[in-house]
Amino acid sequence: MEILGYHHTLYQENKKTIYKLNNVEISIDEWPMISLYIEIEGQSKEDVEQMIRILQIDKSKLTLAKISKIYNHYRINPCDYPHLDFSSKLKSL
Repeated sequence: MEILGYHHTLYQENKKTIYKLNNVEISIDEWPMISLYIEIEGQSKEDVEQMIRILQIDKSKLTLAKISKIYNHYRINPCDYPHLDFSSKLKSL
């Protein structure tokens, strides 16, 4: 990438554990400095909604937000951390 003129600016770790049941993929996502969360993807909206019912997930806890918005919920700007890994500590305000 550097040959093309791009330079490394940010590094961000995450961990993902994936389970598959029927037509649905359930992943447990872990990112530095925030609570882990579950991501549910399926071939149809109905498949996803059925899995939500099976897992008895509180619908008030659901979001369609991308990880950057989830970090914003925790008042964390990932861009403030050029190297964001699981040993990173929250910067003082």
